Amino acid sequence: MRISTMDAVRGVALLGILLVNVLDFSLPTMYVDASLFANDDVDRLLLMGVDLFAQASFYPLFSLLFGWGAWMMLEKGGERFRVTFLRRLLALLLFGVIHAFFIWHGDILIGYAIVGLFLFPFFQASAKTLRRWALSLWSSWAFGSTILMWLMWKVSGDVDFSEPELAKQAIANYQQGTWEQIFMQRVADWLYVNSLTQTFIFVLTILPFFYLEHILQKKNGFIMWHNIAKRFKNGASVHSSSAWRLNYCHISKKISSQRMPKI
Repeated sequence: MRISTMDAVRGVALLGILLVNVLDFSLPTMYVDASLFANDDVDRLLLMGVDLFAQASFYPLFSLLFGWGAWMMLEKGGERFRVTFLRRLLALLLFGVIHAFFIWHGDILIGYAIVGLFLFPFFQASAKTLRRWALSLWSSWAFGSTILMWLMWKVSGDVDFSEPELAKQAIANYQQGTWEQIFMQRVADWLYVNSLTQTFIFVLTILPFFYLEHILQKKNGFIMWHNIAKRFKNGASVHSSSAWRLNYCHISKKISSQRMPKI
């Protein structure tokens, strides 16, 4: 049996990820800025809205849910949990490979399958150990990237990372190329956005949220999404200032004694 509240929040996260990636479905935004394709002020305003309210906001939410699912499997799987979880990661990797190289280069399933392997050494770790690792990983990226970008700006000024020639080549191959050319272009796009540097950054930004959710579960915490999900089900509007807020709270003895539905 599924937990409907978690499925509702997972759906919201996926919708947000779709909103961020919809431009990349038809434009080579990995090579040039999407604003170059804006036709008027409305386009630029919409792009600004996505950058402000959606960009980098939904992957952490989805990562928290991934960590929550892993913890639930650990609680219910017992001794066979590691085997079951590894099988699911391999299945996720397989779907990711099919998606990345035959449908769209911007796949994230491969990354989640790989980062999920980093959970294995920590399933029996204490909340204190998990907290240290989560904070260390997150802070190293947050402060390290800030200092690096500041140094680059001081030395070189505004740095232009755009690749207009690669963008033109991608557009030509996707619009007029053969099946083989489109496939090779998709491979080139995937390799471009999944370099060793990008992979390292992905691990540093996603893995702490896997650990964070595991910390909350270690402390007998539970993500209380029921009110949010109920409002979605009833068709009520959710104010933007509270719709995306993660409300973590401890389960009281009365709540913990209630029977939760099985997954």
